[in-house]
Amino acid sequence: MLQELATQVSLRRTNGPDPRYQDVCWGGVGRKSNLGNHFPTLSIQLQAHGDGDDPVIEMEPAAYLFEHGHEQGAFCLGLFDNGGSGSLIGGISFRNMLVIYDTTRGRVGFKKTNCNDYQAEAVQMPSPSPPPAAPP
Repeated sequence: MLQELATQVSLRRTNGPDPRYQDVCWGGVGRKSNLGNHFPTLSIQLQAHGDGDDPVIEMEPAAYLFEHGHEQGAFCLGLFDNGGSGSLIGGISFRNMLVIYDTTRGRVGFKKTNCNDYQAEAVQMPSPSPPPAAPP
């Protein structure tokens, strides 16, 4: 994945913000709103069943890149090769993604959404009543 992405990005590579980690970063992006001008949308297929019905998640650059933190206009990849066990997809990749757990059928679903809408609903919902006190 990284090699394919590197061929599509013509920005200069830069060191990551923390020397303890081997972050893959690029400088010269400018503002976050410019990400789409320099980075492609990624399609990541999750290998869940191996039956050809595996889910595909489309990620805009803002969903797989994080701001460098020490170099203005630089962004780093939030996806990591985890060796033979696959890839590690960071939490930033699931921003504005509704994750649905179907424990009955052992499935997980993903849907792009505006999480701010859910946050507004949560603020308006009444708090649940506390459980009754246990008898003495």
